[in-house]
Parts: sequence; structure tokens; C-alpha cells
Amino acid sequence: MRAVEVSMDIPSRVVGCIESEQPGPTLIVVGALHGNEPAGLDASRQVLVQLESGGGLRCGRFVTLMGNRRAFAEGARYLDCDLNRMFAPESIDAARAADVDELKTETSELVELVDALEQERMHARGAMYLIDLHTVSSQSPPFVAVEDSLAGRAFALQFGLPLLLGVEEELSGLLFDYFTHAFDGIGLVVEAGQHQDASTARVTESIIWRALESTGLVNARPGHADLLKQQAASNARSIFDVRYRHVIADEDFEVEPSVHALDRVSSGDLIGTESGREVRAPEPGLIVMPNRQESKRIGDDGYFIVMPVGRVWLSLSAWIRQRAFVHWFLPRFLPGVRMRPGHDGQLLVSPRVAAICKRPLFHLLGYRLLCHTHERHLGLFARLKLGAIHIGSSLGFMIRGLFRGGESSMLRGESADDWIVARRHLDTVDKPTNGGI
Repeated sequence: MRAVEVSMDIPSRVVGCIESEQPGPTLIVVGALHGNEPAGLDASRQVLVQLESGGGLRCGRFVTLMGNRRAFAEGARYLDCDLNRMFAPESIDAARAADVDELKTETSELVELVDALEQERMHARGAMYLIDLHTVSSQSPPFVAVEDSLAGRAFALQFGLPLLLGVEEELSGLLFDYFTHAFDGIGLVVEAGQHQDASTARVTESIIWRALESTGLVNARPGHADLLKQQAASNARSIFDVRYRHVIADEDFEVEPSVHALDRVSSGDLIGTESGREVRAPEPGLIVMPNRQESKRIGDDGYFIVMPVGRVWLSLSAWIRQRAFVHWFLPRFLPGVRMRPGHDGQLLVSPRVAAICKRPLFHLLGYRLLCHTHERHLGLFARLKLGAIHIGSSLGFMIRGLFRGGESSMLRGESADDWIVARRHLDTVDKPTNGGI
């Protein structure tokens, strides 16, 4: 554990702030949440300079915050632990209750950054938005990740970049996820490109301008939307669902040189090596964020596998999840689904009864998986075969239940293998959603 020190070499938390006399939304940009990713800060400074020399904002407030100040000062991704895995409410409460002298470096950063966000809440005179700007270690097109609420989806699509849904179901303690729930605002994480790529600086700056334009803080400016569309190329506005995350188990993890972001892989394809063994894709999909950091730590993300999501599916989802009767119906009539006692708005899903397609079904209905087991994405024949086996097992369980007092008696209480789901937060907040997509 490092002692928490503040020296003159550590930069200020607030990089810059501009506010209009006219009320409007607050846009918060966070850069260098990982200290070795300065592109967000550099781009924010450029935008601030241009705004100050060009007449400022038409309304609202724009502020840039530095994420991990101490790691940034040392040029490190993080010092003790990954700050962008620490924004769980219980972690924040524990950090605030701890003795200052006992805090790890990133725990101190956590408290200070949350306090800065709270200060912005006090200044806000409208809706709040947060853009968490990152870069990646591999060559990659820029992309956006957001909670799959209708409002979040609509805002994220304004950037014209590939959109990832479900990241927060695989990773806990993300800043954008915390902001969404704690501030009832729209939080995004943006991966703007490879750390050292010459185009990343221009992309990051255009992302900030698009955020300013989309929130109405400035009038639309030519060029930024076109640049982002050009960088996204054939994946512009494509939407993906995160299906698998490889957790690094050994610091010698290495990705194969031939593996690149958004490459399509089949089950069993070679991805890299770890602990002297081959790492192969456990299921088909597209590779995202293959980790090529110089220094890797156990528990970091090795790579993700994602699957495309169709626009028809998303349009159907947008229509269904706005129908109140659907959410009333689920725990009362859908087999294996019931209210979670003591947790308002959460449902328990028994995998013994709800045997197949749980993940796509609840995503369609607008539910987040708070606790779940992994469901592999399989080919059509394999899905039909496995589905028949699961359906047979589920029917057997339900038939036995008929002779033991019904489903309510068979599924008493909460089981260790139950899935826990809840509606997407911003879908339950009384704010306009702009129609979803």
C-alpha cells in the first residue's frame, strides 16, 4: 500500500470549467481515470481554449475533471488498484468512513472524485451527462459503452460510433455506471482509440464536441460527426452485446499479434497465451479490447467477446419495455420468475425453470442482470440441441412441482443459483427518452 501524499507535482482535480448565464445541462468530461491515458485531458484543454476564445456556451455548464491524479503524475495506469473498478456504492461508503491515513492511493482518489461530482450536482441547472474518456492498448476503432436504457441508447448513438451494451454486467464499480444510478444522469465510457495513435487526439476532441452539440450546450459545428463516422468506418452506429470477458490469471498473458479489435472469431480460435498455455475463444463473436498493456496485473481484462444486436430487436425492445403491463406480468405469470423479497423492483429467475434464452429475453424487456451465470452463445444446431435438453429438464421440474404444491412451494426463498434482474435505471426515471433509437 502506498502512503497517500499530495505534492505540488500532482495536478488539480478540476482541469477547467465554463458556464453560461443561461441554464441548461451539465456536461462533465473525466480524463485520465487511468493515469497512462492522457488523451482525454489534452483534448478537453483544447476544447476549453476554443470555447473561451469563441464566445463560450449557449447554455449550461461544461467541466473537465482529472480522474487518477497521482497515477497520472507517475504515468501509470494505476498505482494500487484500478480506480475504474471502485465506484460501487459500498466501496465509496467504506472509503468515506475510513481513517484518511489508512487509505490506499486510489481510495483517496475515489473519495476526492466523488466529492467533485457532488459539487457539480450542486451547480447543475438541468440534466447531467458524464463522458469518461479512455484509450486502449491495441489498434482499435473508437467506440462507446452505455447502460442500455432508452435515454442512454439515444444519447450514445449521437456519436455515430460502435456501441457496446452490457459492459457493466461483466465489470462492477465502473464510473459511468455509478454516475447513472447516483445522479440519474446519462453516463458514457468512450474508448477513443489506441494510446499512441496519431488520430486518437483528433477523435477524442471530436467526441467532446459531439457531446457538447448533442446536449445543446453549443450549436452544431461542421466536421466532428463526419470525422467520427470516418473512424468508425463500416462499424458506424453498429450495436454489440458483451457476451464474454477473459480475466487475466497470470501477468504473462499475451495476445497473439494476428488478433485485432473487432476481428471475428469462432469457438476454439487461438487468442493468446497465459501461464504457458494457449488461450482460445470459448465462443464465437467479435474481439474487443485485446489487452496489450506493457504491464498486466492479475484480475485485469484480457479481452472481451461481443455479438451484434439487430436494429429490429432494439426497436422491439424499445416498444415492449415502455409497456407497464409487461413488468406487472413477469413475476406473476412467467415460469420461474418471482419478486425478490426485501428488494423493491428486483426479480429472481430460477435457471431450473427459465431454462433457455434468459439473457436475451431480459435484455429485450429492459432488465439488467445483477447476478447471473454465463450463457454461451452457440450455433443454431447446438442451441436447438441444448435447448431441448434444458426444456425437458425444466418441464420435469415443473411437473414434479404440481404434486408438491406448485411453483411457489418449490421455489421458496432465494437460491444460490438464482439470477437477479432489475429494470434499467434510467427507464424508471421520469425523464424523456427521445424514443430509444
